Amino acid sequence: MSRQLVVILGMHRSGTSLITKSIELLGYSLGENLMPAGVDNPTGFWEDLDIVQFNDKLLASHQASWDSPLDSGSNAYSNELRQEALSLLDSKFSDTDRFIIKDPRMSLLLDFWSQCFVESDISVEYLVVYRQPLDIAASLHARNGMQTEHSLLLTYVYNRTLMTFLGDRTFIVGYPQFLENPLRELSRIAERLGQTLNHENAVTFIEGFVDPALSHHGFTEKDLASHELVFPEVVDLAAMMSRMADGSIERFDAHRTQYPDPRSSLTLSLYDFQIKADFNAKAALQARLQKHDLENRLLQGERTQLEAELKDISGRLREREDHVELLTGDVNKLVADVERANDLLNERALELKQWSEEFYSVTTERDLAVGERELALSERDLAIGERDTTINEIRGRTRLLVKEKGDLERQIEGYQQQTEGYQQQIEGYQQQIEGYQ
Repeated sequence: MSRQLVVILGMHRSGTSLITKSIELLGYSLGENLMPAGVDNPTGFWEDLDIVQFNDKLLASHQASWDSPLDSGSNAYSNELRQEALSLLDSKFSDTDRFIIKDPRMSLLLDFWSQCFVESDISVEYLVVYRQPLDIAASLHARNGMQTEHSLLLTYVYNRTLMTFLGDRTFIVGYPQFLENPLRELSRIAERLGQTLNHENAVTFIEGFVDPALSHHGFTEKDLASHELVFPEVVDLAAMMSRMADGSIERFDAHRTQYPDPRSSLTLSLYDFQIKADFNAKAALQARLQKHDLENRLLQGERTQLEAELKDISGRLREREDHVELLTGDVNKLVADVERANDLLNERALELKQWSEEFYSVTTERDLAVGERELALSERDLAIGERDTTINEIRGRTRLLVKEKGDLERQIEGYQQQTEGYQQQIEGYQQQIEGYQ
C-alpha cells in the first residue's frame, strides 16, 4: 500500500493544532515523539519534535528562523540535509502507512519537502488553516510579546509562500468556521482526503476538543481593513483565503498580479524587526552571561571555603585515627591481661582439681578406716583412745580442706568477675573505635 501523508500548513497560532488532531479521526498517525502540551496550548500542539527540530535546522542553515523567514533558500540545501530528510520520512512511516505532519515552518520549506516526498514515493495532501491575521497577532503578542506589525508581516510571508506553492490546488480550512460548525468542516476534510468520517467518533472528538471560546479575540475582516498597521497586501490575501475557506473558488494569480512581489519596504520592515529581536536576544544573553559570571564567582568562593573545611576535617580525621591507634593499643593490652587472667584461672582450676582429688583420697581413707573400725569393733574398747585421736585429726584436716576449697572458689569467682569487667571494657573500646571510624 502506498504511503499517504497529510501536511498541515498555516501561520503560527492560526489553529493548526486543533485541525491536526481532528485528522486522527480519519486513520492518520500523529507519531510518538510529540511536542508536550503547554500553557498556551493545553490540549497539545500535535507537532512531531523530530520534524520541528529538523525544520529549525533547515532554516538555521540559511540564517533564518520561524520569526525571521526571509532568505530561507528552500531550493539550496545540501545533499546531506536532503538525505537526512529522506531518512526522517522513512522512520515516520516505519510502522504506519498514513502519517500527519504539522509544523507551521513547513509553509516556508515546501519546495524542499515536496522534492523529498516525490523521492520517497509518498502521496501527499496539503491542508491550509486560515485564521484572521489580527487574531494571530493578538495571540502571538500574548504568547511571545510580538508587536502587531511584526505578526502581520510574518502572517503575510507565511500565507503568500504557501499560496505561491499550492496555487489553485489550495484547500483551506477556516479556524472560525471549524469552531462554529466542526462537523461540517470535518466532513469537508474527509471528502478532500477520500476518507469516511465516523459520526460517533467525530462527536466524541468535538465534545473533548472543540470549544468556541478558543476564539479569544474575534476580529472581523472590517477590523483588518481599517487597522492602522495593516498594509493592502495583507487585506487582499486575507480576504481571498477567507472566501476560499467558505468554499469559494479563487485564483491566486489575481493577487500575485496585483502584488507581483512583496514590496521592499515590507521586507525591510521584517528585517528591522528581526534586528531588534536579535539585539534584544543579545542583551538578554549578555545579562545571562553576567549572571552566570557572578554565580561562578560565588561558587568559586564557596569552593574555597569548602576546601578549607575539607582540610580542617582531614586534620581532625588524622587526629581521630591517631586516637584510634592509641585505643587499639590499650585494647590489645587488655586482651593480653585477659589472657593472663585466663591462664591463672586455669592454674587455679587445676589446683582445685588436685585438691578435690586429695580430698577424695582422704575421704576414701576415712571410709576404709571406718570399715576397719567396724571390723575391729570387738577391739573398740581397747583402741578407743587411738580411734578418737585419729578421728579428730581427720576431722581437723577435713575442715581445713573445706575451708581452703571455699577460699579457692571465692578466689575463682573474683577472677571471673574481673574477667567480665575486662570484657565489658574491651567492648566499650571497640564501640568507641567504631564511632571514630
